[in-house]
Amino acid sequence: FDSALFDARFRAVVEVGIESGRPAEALGSLSRMYEREAESGAKIATELLQPILIVAIGIGIGALLMILFGPVYEAAETFAP
Repeated sequence: FDSALFDARFRAVVEVGIESGRPAEALGSLSRMYEREAESGAKIATELLQPILIVAIGIGIGALLMILFGPVYEAAETFAP
């Protein structure tokens, strides 16, 4: 295996699978391991992104309300005694 192309864990699992005569099972376990890593990475990314999006949406809604109701308050001030 080309060491620049595959990581050490991949090479080790494939080599053990070939030596044991069960490369399909080794590749299946490797596939499950990489799937779990990808799922956990995606879960962490969404958990980190969620609070940022909530704050950004809140700021956007606040800005929209200020844009919409700012002129109303200014107009009300001009008519106040």
